[in-house]
Amino acid sequence: MAEVYWGDVTAGTELTLGLTFNAQTELTVVSEGFASMGEVVVFTATGDFVVPYDPTIIPVLWDGAFLTPVEGERVPWPVLSEPGSGAPVVPDLDTLAELRQLK
Repeated sequence: MAEVYWGDVTAGTELTLGLTFNAQTELTVVSEGFASMGEVVVFTATGDFVVPYDPTIIPVLWDGAFLTPVEGERVPWPVLSEPGSGAPVVPDLDTLAELRQLK
């Protein structure tokens, strides 16, 4: 992890993130998709996850909706955009500079 914007995680530590997919989603699609994203921003949540048997797995907020690729200085939140508009639901947090202001 390169940066921490909020919370009790330390930059430079490794996190194991947890996301769920349906049974029809092929593992290669998921792994290749994540590899193609490069740098990402992710908001995590504690205590609310479908893998309660492993506390080392950190869930992504809103079942993975708060995970987005970084595009230059932009964090577009594609899952959190209004259908057809491309406008993020979280417009005050759609650049790295805005996220850094949370510190």
